[in-house]
Amino acid sequence: MLQLSQSSLHNANCPQLAAWTHARAPFSGGSPLITSRPSLRPKSRFWNRAMTSATYTVDKEQATQTTPPETMPKVTPEMLDWNKQWYPVHAVTDLDPNKPHPVTLLGKDIVLWSSKGEWKAFVDLCPHRKVPLSEGRVHDGTLECAYHGWEFDGSGKLVVGHSDKQAEQKACNNNRACVSAFPTQVQQGLVWVWADCSPQAYIESTMQGPALSPEYGRFEGKDWAWTYEHYVRDVPGSFEFWMENMMDQSHVAYSHSGVAGNRHFQDDAELFQYVGVDKRNEPQDGFEFSYKVNFGNALNAQKVEFRPPALCRFSSDFSKKSGFSLWIYAVPTSNNSTRLIINAGLSPKAFGASVPSQAKSPISAAKTAAVRAFSKSKPRWQSHMQLSGVSDGDIVFLHRQSSYAKQHSAGRPMQNYFLPSSSDRGVSAWYEWLINRGDKGPRYEGNTEPALFRNGMGVLDRKAMLDRTNHVRNCSSCTKALKQVQTGQEIAQVASVASALGTAYYLGQGTDLVSFPVAATLLLAAALLVAKRKLQDLEKRFGFLDWQHSEH
Repeated sequence: MLQLSQSSLHNANCPQLAAWTHARAPFSGGSPLITSRPSLRPKSRFWNRAMTSATYTVDKEQATQTTPPETMPKVTPEMLDWNKQWYPVHAVTDLDPNKPHPVTLLGKDIVLWSSKGEWKAFVDLCPHRKVPLSEGRVHDGTLECAYHGWEFDGSGKLVVGHSDKQAEQKACNNNRACVSAFPTQVQQGLVWVWADCSPQAYIESTMQGPALSPEYGRFEGKDWAWTYEHYVRDVPGSFEFWMENMMDQSHVAYSHSGVAGNRHFQDDAELFQYVGVDKRNEPQDGFEFSYKVNFGNALNAQKVEFRPPALCRFSSDFSKKSGFSLWIYAVPTSNNSTRLIINAGLSPKAFGASVPSQAKSPISAAKTAAVRAFSKSKPRWQSHMQLSGVSDGDIVFLHRQSSYAKQHSAGRPMQNYFLPSSSDRGVSAWYEWLINRGDKGPRYEGNTEPALFRNGMGVLDRKAMLDRTNHVRNCSSCTKALKQVQTGQEIAQVASVASALGTAYYLGQGTDLVSFPVAATLLLAAALLVAKRKLQDLEKRFGFLDWQHSEH
């Protein structure tokens, strides 16, 4: 539900909330209707494509007029307004309500924090001396700036100014002391932020809902199980190219060979059979395309859907009662970096049903039961490890591709592409929508290059690019697992030393070298050293692993 607390609406000192309170009066008898229609805006000067009757329509009477073409009224299509959308920015399960969390959305620095059980999003800037509020503290339902102790309530109003009483009272009643707030809500385990904090934002944000996954509810039952749950990672490469990457399923066998694909399996002609693109009339509806993929000599229909502003959804139905669904949010953080939020699940019956001849065999039934049990018992951090390996396979490509496009393509990367295969049609569909209905993509605050993946000299830093701590620090499960791995190494080290000392003790007492006590302590010390080495290797998987495609 929308987290627009009633207490925040009484703050007439903040322009945002004053506008919201005034405009909400007609709805005093109930909540305004929430729909799923993203905000639109008229097409700007970028429009230069001919209209097609399959997608855009003109009034029939107008079309039959004999007015010369050069004087005919032009049809201006609606364009998506990227700033007036709901974006998921973090998983609730990974957020500590006792401290603030910095996030970036469309180049805007935002701080997330919890006020009395409700997640809030403020501009990450204290109005006092312009320092980041994300470095502050959360206590008693307020966000405190750690620089001078100014405290703000959930509406953004200053409530404590830590100065003399008269000056503090004036400051608390001054609009300039308010922090600009973004509308927020929690849906499907994610915190969503409306990307606009203007005075009208609270009104406009209630007129549409976020792009949710229709499959999410299935995983609350017994038939479907999670395979990946709320994997969050900041990656280099612009939003446009990560979305392009997801529209191209033919890359999986090659870019992710050995992790999520197999480049030795078969060629594209056998693997993919392109079906077609469903072009929708309204830009907020996005588009979808379908194809058939060959798994085990059986063609299975699969569908890829884009729902603005950030959702890419993959689904396949192997039978009426089984299937697989993967949905990825590519959240535009800056003009050259993206936050991926990945979820996936399956019906365990899919493995048995994908090959009809095995569907009724005892082995298939046992496999289905094992898959269900394993999916539900597998630690979250283990599946995140696999996803880190998958994203590593694309990161360098997407970063270099983004850099090349900025230098050579002037916002139209397809002009330098050569797309001869039917497996490239998803990429073509994406750019057709982006240019004709998406206003050529998001606009970013400040439009500056991010520093996250570059070293101090401004040169591409491969280690920073592929460093998985960009995920681990945002994931409570992986952070906990990493601490356990490090603790395990310390325990193994101490225990191995103790075992070695035990061996020395027995030998000092004249015990035979091949006796049970000596052999047992020696073997234990060796096993503990091997365990420590394994844990060290596992720890590396939480940090930097240099993905080399030539080795896969």
